[in-house]
Amino acid sequence: MLRLFSLLLIAAALSSTALATDTPRLRHLPLNHPSHSAEFFEDLLTNRVWVYERFGAPAAMYFGPNGELQNCSLRADRSGYRTSGPQWEWRIGDRHTKSNLQIALYPSSRKISMVIIYTPDTGRFHAEQYFRYSKSWQIVHDGWIQKTLPAVIRDRCRELDLPSTLQVEESQTQDRWSEFARPGMIVRNHPGSEYAYIGATGLGASRGKPTMTPKQAAAAELRMQGVIGLTPRGRRMVGVLTPHRKETWLVDEHDDLIDVGIVNPVPNRDIVVIRWQGRTPDYSLRTRYPIPIRPTPRRHPAFRMMKEITAASQAVALDLLAARTAPLLFSDDGKVRSGSLVGAWWISEGGIKIRIAGRTAAYAWRDFARSAGWTPAYEPSPPPFEEHYGGD
Repeated sequence: MLRLFSLLLIAAALSSTALATDTPRLRHLPLNHPSHSAEFFEDLLTNRVWVYERFGAPAAMYFGPNGELQNCSLRADRSGYRTSGPQWEWRIGDRHTKSNLQIALYPSSRKISMVIIYTPDTGRFHAEQYFRYSKSWQIVHDGWIQKTLPAVIRDRCRELDLPSTLQVEESQTQDRWSEFARPGMIVRNHPGSEYAYIGATGLGASRGKPTMTPKQAAAAELRMQGVIGLTPRGRRMVGVLTPHRKETWLVDEHDDLIDVGIVNPVPNRDIVVIRWQGRTPDYSLRTRYPIPIRPTPRRHPAFRMMKEITAASQAVALDLLAARTAPLLFSDDGKVRSGSLVGAWWISEGGIKIRIAGRTAAYAWRDFARSAGWTPAYEPSPPPFEEHYGGD
């Protein structure tokens, strides 16, 4: 019996080792990530007021343009309202994530960090923190962003040092959150809000469950096809769905290929493993939890090029001697024709691949562009790409 038990332990250990190997660099806990970039949050919050609930009453934070923070909220014992210290400061970014909200409570030098989530269509703005005692993410403040100061906050915290240009919303006089007026000036669909991190809606809001359904995760994958995405560190990634497999490209600021990752699903688990062909370390992602990649408004030139060429029914002359077919006509259904021959084309590994007459040829996207006489609209990607959409 002891021998059998020992064998079972060994088998379990080997199974765990194999699982760890099969899912390289997989986080022990799902990632909870802020919904948007640091630049977005700085623009959203500066000179605005976060109205939120505290102990059943309305509270507010004003975010000054130079990191100055003004706060007014009900005390824990409900004895009255308290205000922030004269040197409280706010900033976006901490040692964990570059788009977390960090509040410094001077002169104590205590710092509080929160994962912040902005929901564009409703204007909801909430913050989450991880609590070790419950081993869970929880919502700590929940409300919205508005351009004005609630009248009840003005009346309860008259010692706040607020700019004279900050208007007061006189309709917001209620002391109870359940009765508090939600005005029409809530900031909804703030510019750039469509470029959110994938699935980043908050693990506190989902109570630790996946933030995306399988259908939503699949839809996000389709939306990212050919789109240049940014990681929190500003690395540029492109999701590619080929007829044969899923790829992730790592590209530089000129849209040229750095590395190609092959995306492999883990059977019976909502996890994919990205195996890189170059020097990039392999890693794993939970597909239905927040993924630290956000879209930009740009598609990779290879995708834009093929869309324009197929729409124009433009013939492309290629050095395709192995198949002895030229020129070629490409259609948006993935077919390529040369005379009476019909083949297939697809985008893969940073270029265009063609299979016709039983042979396959591959062209880097720049080589293909030269043959087609196609010029990228951006050469190279201009600085505003980083400045406006953020490089975190």
